[in-house]
Amino acid sequence: ARGRIRGVFVAVRSRPRGGNLLARLWWNSRVVSGPRSGSAIPVLLPDGVAGWVKVEDVATGARAVPSIRHRVLDLLGTPYLWGGRSPAGFDCSGFVQMLHAERGQPLPRDAREQHRACRTVPTLGRARIGDMLFFEDRPGGVAHVGIWLGAGLFVHARGAVTLSSLDPKTSLYDKELAGQFCGMGRPRSRPATRA
Repeated sequence: ARGRIRGVFVAVRSRPRGGNLLARLWWNSRVVSGPRSGSAIPVLLPDGVAGWVKVEDVATGARAVPSIRHRVLDLLGTPYLWGGRSPAGFDCSGFVQMLHAERGQPLPRDAREQHRACRTVPTLGRARIGDMLFFEDRPGGVAHVGIWLGAGLFVHARGAVTLSSLDPKTSLYDKELAGQFCGMGRPRSRPATRA
């Protein structure tokens, strides 16, 4: 299963140009894909059902993925769901894990483990888009994670996927999280693919 679903919700149809709806796939779902036929590509689902999706809805091999900022726009407002890892609902670490997975960067599941899997970024001034911000509920107790977007903004799943800032001069300032901020990190391992 080397293909990944690129769209937020993708319809799997019985024929290349339409047909019956067989299933809906979530963003970042893995699929077995075959050779393209015009504007469609065949996919094999885990239950053995074969269907068709639009070519642009499946990333295979080294196909480019959207920028983190572009992907975030697709997912803003997605509700919070403890343990969630799909556009039906995300928790903070599931959201971060899936954003990095789309880029071929494996991360552990929980915020605390993600923190341990990172090397420290010393200041916000050295942060890159995609770096992770960590927040603790007690000293040494990382309990929340978000993704740096640049321009003073980060995105995270808390209530819903939302934009926030640590800068008290902005309207997106999150006073509670600013008091819990404990640092930034960048994954130690390199992405599995360059897609």
